[in-house]
Amino acid sequence: MSLRLAIHASAISHVVTIASGLLSVPLFLSAFGLQNFGFWSALLGLSSYLSLLNFGVAQAVSSGASRAPKNSPTAVPRLVQQGLRFYVRVSAVAIPVAAVVGLSCPWSAWFGMGEANDLSSRLAAAAVFTTFLLELPFTVFRASLSGAGYVATERMLGITLLLARLAMSFVFSRMHPPLWLAVLALSSLNLGASAITCLALRRHFPLLLSPLPSHDSPTSEAVDAEQGNGDRFGSISRDFFILQIAGALVWSTDALIAGIALDTTAAAHVATAWRVISIVLSVGAIVAPAVAPTLAQLWSSGEKERARALSMEAAQVVFALMIVGTLGLSTTGASLFTLWLGEGKFAGQGPWQVYSAIIVVQALLVIPDAFVTQSASHRGYARFTVVEALLKISSSLVLMHFFGLIGLPLGTILSRAATTLWLLPTVFVKATEQSLTSWALNVIRPALLPSSSFLAIFLIGTSVLGFSSDLATVVTGVVAGLVFLVAFALFGLPPRLRTRLLRRSEAS
Repeated sequence: MSLRLAIHASAISHVVTIASGLLSVPLFLSAFGLQNFGFWSALLGLSSYLSLLNFGVAQAVSSGASRAPKNSPTAVPRLVQQGLRFYVRVSAVAIPVAAVVGLSCPWSAWFGMGEANDLSSRLAAAAVFTTFLLELPFTVFRASLSGAGYVATERMLGITLLLARLAMSFVFSRMHPPLWLAVLALSSLNLGASAITCLALRRHFPLLLSPLPSHDSPTSEAVDAEQGNGDRFGSISRDFFILQIAGALVWSTDALIAGIALDTTAAAHVATAWRVISIVLSVGAIVAPAVAPTLAQLWSSGEKERARALSMEAAQVVFALMIVGTLGLSTTGASLFTLWLGEGKFAGQGPWQVYSAIIVVQALLVIPDAFVTQSASHRGYARFTVVEALLKISSSLVLMHFFGLIGLPLGTILSRAATTLWLLPTVFVKATEQSLTSWALNVIRPALLPSSSFLAIFLIGTSVLGFSSDLATVVTGVVAGLVFLVAFALFGLPPRLRTRLLRRSEAS
C-alpha cells in the first residue's frame, strides 16, 4: 500500500467533491425547484435510518480486510462474500416493505406540499427508499477495497462516479424530470460504479466471487485470532451497527426534522448549509481513510511508536486544514451563499456560525475516530454514542421550539461536546498510550499562529480597507486562507513531514 499515493488520491477526490457539491446544488434546484429539493433532502435524511440495515457489516469487512493475513488469498474474499450474503437477505426482506411505505404515506400533506403533489411525492419516496436498499449489498466492495489498502483505486472510482452524477444533474437542469425518475437514474449510476468496483477488487483478489471451501482458509473469526484480536466478526459488526445508529441520528436527521417541524424551505436551507459544511468536514477524508489502514496495521503488529508518530502528524495536518476551512466559512458564509445560489438560500448567521463551530469539534476527532474504528477498538465508543444521539434529538427539538432553526445545530454541538468530544480522544490515547492533555495541545498548537494570521488579514481587508461587497468579502477570505496555509507550512507543519517535502522538492 502506498500511503503517499493514497493521500494524493484522497486530495484529488476532495477537490472534485467540493466542485461537484458546489455545482450540483444549483443544478438540482433548477431541475426540481426549492420545494422538491427540500423534500428530496428530507427523504435522504429519512433514508439514513435505512442505513441502519447496514448493521455495521460493511465497516467490519473493511476493518477485517485491514487486519487480514497478507499471505492468504481467500481471507478478504471470504469477508466480502459473507457481507454480500448478509445484505442480500436483508434487502430481499426490506425492499418490499420500503416500497409499500413510500407509496402509502401522505408525504405531501406531512410536508405541506399540496394535494397536487401527492402522487409524485409518493413515487419519489418509494424510489429513494428502494434504490437505497438495492445499492446496499454492493457497499462491501468499496469498503473492502479501501480496507485492504487500495485507497487510491477506491478514491479514483469515487471521483468518476461524482463526475458522472454531476453530468447527470446538468441534464436534469435542462430536462426537468420528475423527482422519482431522477432518483432512479442516479441509482443506476451508483449500481454501475459498484460493478466497476467489484472488477477492480477482483484484480487484487481473483477468488473474490469464487466458491470458497471452508477448510482451506481462515474464517473471519480466525483472521481476528491471527491478528491477536479476541473480538469475533459478529461482535465487531454489532458495535459498528451501534455506531451507525448513533451516526444516523446525529448527522442525517437535520433536514428531515426541519422539514417536519418547520417546512420544506427550512429543510432546503439546512440541506444547502450541510452541503457546504460537509465539504470542510470531508477534509478529514483526504487523510484519515488513507492513513487508517496503515495505523491499524502498525498498531496490531506492535509498532506503537510509529503508529503514534503517524497519527500525530495526520491529526495536526487535518486539524489545521479543517480550521482554515472553518474560518473561511464563518467569515464569508452569507456572501458565499449569495454568490452561489442567490438571495434567500442562506440559513442565517446564527445557524451558520453554530454549524461552523461543529467543524472545530470534528477537527479534533477525525484521526481518533479513524484509528479506533479501523482497529476494531470501538466497543465502548459505540455504546456511548447512543447517549449522544438521544441527547442530540431531544435537545435539538427543545432548542428548536424556543429558538427556531438554530436549535438543530445547537443540539448537535452540545450533545457532541458533552459526550464524544472527550470520550473518543480518551479511548484513542489509551489505546496508543499517550497523555490526553499533551495530545490535544500538540494537535492544536501548530494551527494557532496561522489562525491569527487569517483573522488579521480578513479584518484588515474588510474593516480597514473596506472590502464589503459579497465578491470582495469572499476574495478577502480566500487571500486570508492562503496566508494561513503559508504560515502553517512555515511554522506549523510537522518537522518530519516538512523535511520529507523539502527533500522531495530538492530532488525534483
